[in-house]
Amino acid sequence: MLKCERTAEAPPGMVLVKPQDGGGLFRWNGQGMSRKPVPTGKSSASAPSKPARRIVDAYHYRDSAGMLLHQAVRYDPKDFRQRRPDGKGGWIWELGDVPRVLYRLPELLAGDTSAWVFVVEGEKDANNLASLGLLATTCPGGAGKWSNLADDSALHGRRLAIIPDKDKAGAAHAQDVAARLHGKAAVVKVIDLPDGEVDGRLIKDVSDWIEWLDCRTSGELAAALVEMAEAAPAWTPKADAKANASDVASTKDATEKPTQAETIVRIALDRYRLGLTDAGEPFAVEQNGPNLAHMFRGGRHALRSVLARDYRRAYGRTANASALADALTTLEGESLDATPEAVDLRVGEYNGGIILDLGDSKGQAVIVRPGSWEIVPFSSILFRRTALTAALPVPERGGELDNLRGLLNLSDETWPLVRGWLVAALLPSIAHPILLLGGEQGTGKSTAARMLVNLIDPSPAPLRSQPRDAEAWA
Repeated sequence: MLKCERTAEAPPGMVLVKPQDGGGLFRWNGQGMSRKPVPTGKSSASAPSKPARRIVDAYHYRDSAGMLLHQAVRYDPKDFRQRRPDGKGGWIWELGDVPRVLYRLPELLAGDTSAWVFVVEGEKDANNLASLGLLATTCPGGAGKWSNLADDSALHGRRLAIIPDKDKAGAAHAQDVAARLHGKAAVVKVIDLPDGEVDGRLIKDVSDWIEWLDCRTSGELAAALVEMAEAAPAWTPKADAKANASDVASTKDATEKPTQAETIVRIALDRYRLGLTDAGEPFAVEQNGPNLAHMFRGGRHALRSVLARDYRRAYGRTANASALADALTTLEGESLDATPEAVDLRVGEYNGGIILDLGDSKGQAVIVRPGSWEIVPFSSILFRRTALTAALPVPERGGELDNLRGLLNLSDETWPLVRGWLVAALLPSIAHPILLLGGEQGTGKSTAARMLVNLIDPSPAPLRSQPRDAEAWA
């Protein structure tokens, strides 16, 4: 006769069996009894017993209607098992023919279809990203199991950012998923997490990355990941010709890292349109941003500064000067194929009227036509900015230019000249008069000049002294 004892140490589907006449515990799997005794820890010669295994989490896989199909059960010490409901309030510890679905499928279907979807390697990672307000998913079983999915159409037409674990299996899995979804998703990108340490161990996955940056708020972390997704280059079969769904593991390119300069070039080509001004100067325009030309070098709006910012946001470290210089040289070469086009500063002609760049970060502009004007969110013509370009106030209707007259210490004879100077400053295709204000000390010359400049072209340096001679005027 056998005495059966189920314990926490016994995995589901397995019982520990003790013969009635003693002799220790043996394994019974429903078909026969193992001859190898189970260590009881009573013998000093036996190996130390492992800590009791306990369930620490269960990840629910639901169909599109929200019905539970199966679970991934996580144990401590770390281990995973799959189970499905038996219809009686219990569990069957194998999946059988239950369809494998994307993790967090109902949330994916209900989410914003224009938002980034982050594809990770484990349920914990997906949940951590969801806690930041992001859409995230994975497949049952982890790396290399994407082919087991019954359907991944919830990701078709979506913008996908794959975040692999930082090991060979993770890199291979990312390439496999990218190859399978390329041409089905709107865009597929693979994000390389930056290097770092958490509690003395190297960052392995996005959960470690979140812990590494635990000083940041959830909103800041979510924004950083979206920035990384935006800045990463789009995955294409051409760029990863050797990496495909059937032969990912043997691909050398899947795990090789590009140089820093090459990474910056990829960011630029993916995010910006390259062009040439009429004078042959290269520039870049953000693909999904305002119609502003970033010249390659210069002040805070220059492409060099923007790419340095984008690289740091994407990878958490600063690009070195040599890599930036090499990248800009490569991009200059790429821009040589572009057709030269007009690039205006502050104001430009458009369809019988003019467009005034408001100089704000959104790229708003004002279209002025005979007898009317309107504010538009994006300019229809291309503008550039310099270190002296400041934002104009958003104009309001109902004002009169003569209201300015009472704020300026001007004679009646001078006021029409000032009005003409203000209007002429907004006409791009004429020779522009130079405003020279004269008067005794304390008569408001500087105040008047600053006020007038701020009306049409505000600048951090609105004033300058009179040139010494004719050569300085030129």
